[in-house]
This record gives sequence, C-alpha cells and structure tokens, in this order.
Amino acid sequence: MFPEIEHEGVGLIVIVTWLVAAGQGQLIAIVGNNLGGVVQIWFNDQQSLLTPSYISNSSIIVRVPTQIPTKVTDTMKLVFNDGYILNYKFKVQISKPFINSMLC
Repeated sequence: MFPEIEHEGVGLIVIVTWLVAAGQGQLIAIVGNNLGGVVQIWFNDQQSLLTPSYISNSSIIVRVPTQIPTKVTDTMKLVFNDGYILNYKFKVQISKPFINSMLC
C-alpha cells in the first residue's frame, strides 16, 4: 500500500501518509522513516524550499510551491544526500487563473 524501498546505506524507506494531493502553497507533512537524508523535494518540475529544522528521520514539513509547473508529472520527488531519488505519486491541485484588472 505504502511505497517501501530498500536503499543500501539507508535501509528501508517507507512513506506512511494518506496524502496524495495538495494545493499550491499548502504546508504538508510527509511521514515515514529514514527521511533525514532528504536534501531536495520536487513537486512536478518545481523545487520546494526545505527548512532543515522541519526535517527529521521520521517526518518532513514542507510547503508545496506556488509556481505553476511547466511540466505536470503528478509526482513528488525526494532526493537524498547520496543522490538516491524516491518518486511518489502526488497531485498538485493547480489553482484556476483569475483576472484582477483589465486595460482597454
């Protein structure tokens, strides 16, 4: 049910969350194990800003980027400090555009 990946040097990596989607700019918690080595998180093709004090071995708190992606992959990509990459199915709910002014 949850992604389980055996990674040499890190051990078993398990993402334990029911969260499969979030809107732009939302703060989310990724819960699992062996997450302390994560150095980058990408949502589609947009890199999220990580705060080291929000990263532990069992959880990461991160904000979904507000930028509209150029390429939609419906994937959250976790990059570890040894270069290992874990892809997780995750949909960013893109907000609809709106017009706030118009020049005639």
